[in-house]
Amino acid sequence: MRRLFLFLFLNVLPFYAWADNLAIIENGKWAWPIVEVVDGDTIRLLVPNLPSAVQYFSIRIKGVDTPELPPKAKCVEEASLALQARQFTWNFLKQGPIHIEALKPDKYGNRWLGDVFAKNENLSEALLKAGLAQPYKGDKRQGWCG
Repeated sequence: MRRLFLFLFLNVLPFYAWADNLAIIENGKWAWPIVEVVDGDTIRLLVPNLPSAVQYFSIRIKGVDTPELPPKAKCVEEASLALQARQFTWNFLKQGPIHIEALKPDKYGNRWLGDVFAKNENLSEALLKAGLAQPYKGDKRQGWCG
């Protein structure tokens, strides 16, 4: 447990120091800042022209599942991969320009599913190729531990 805490302290906390205003989403004529990379497969946007109650919303990267961050991670390996996936997503989005296609509500209704692209490269495909995601179609997720 002490090892997991030290790992998280050294790897998770620094992320929040640089999470603000990662990139701009270009969707037609609108430009929306990404305010957070929640994890490897979820980003959070600010849409300033919406009412304040709904200005922030999350986009789930369609077609993939990345490892869970603590405290949901079931083992240290999953936590480590989750941090790598989030860093990979951050670096991918920094490439810009970014656009999102095929937005629709997810099965829980609290996020939107979408295909995310930077420089016309698909984030889902990049995560899969890097070994930081598994294919996901909304069914039971596969494990990341042993």
